[in-house]
Amino acid sequence: MAQISLAAQQRDPSAHVNQLRQQGLVPAVMYGHNIPAESIQIERISLDKAVKQGALTHLTTLDLGTRQVAVLIKELQRHPVKRNPLHVDFYQVSMTEVIEIAVPIRLVGALQSSLGSDYVLVHNLEAVMVSCLPSNIPNALTIDISQLTAEHHILHARDLVIPANVKLAISADDAVVMVSRTRAAVSEDTGEAATTSTAAEPEVVIKGKAAKGEELPPEDTKRK
Repeated sequence: MAQISLAAQQRDPSAHVNQLRQQGLVPAVMYGHNIPAESIQIERISLDKAVKQGALTHLTTLDLGTRQVAVLIKELQRHPVKRNPLHVDFYQVSMTEVIEIAVPIRLVGALQSSLGSDYVLVHNLEAVMVSCLPSNIPNALTIDISQLTAEHHILHARDLVIPANVKLAISADDAVVMVSRTRAAVSEDTGEAATTSTAAEPEVVIKGKAAKGEELPPEDTKRK
């Protein structure tokens, strides 16, 4: 599990948040199960660094000076245009209680050469929800895409490599990754099928009553 630390300071809830942001600080709140909410602030540069290290999906240690608290980022609000962080919700966790968290999925292996250029890889899930103790949160869950074939074209959550102390919090049947035929390959098959169906058919001669405007040849009345 990646170790991520983030310095934080107590914040006056009545302080104007826009002034804090102008000073390069991000207002935040920390709360937990049966734990009262606490107003804090963090440096924007430090937050950006922690996010790049994986704080959105990993346990983070908030260093408040006099104490350290294990938290998860519950919500990160960003400016709709500038994308800079506006506010953060931290959820304080107990190291002895099982939690649910989204863990990134990492692909390993390579597609089989038999698939050629007729197939493309499609990601159904980028992360998967798991339940475990905070100290057991994995950096990522891997899945081997070399198992994919034209016949076995979908890998499910049950195909992920999951540590013994971690459990899936979603259905094992949920699709994670798959290979799908390209439009060009499908169009080529459709064109070939159309060509086959429009091939010349043998002429069928039907004997019987003449069509309107036509006459049947006279029957041979000669008797043997």
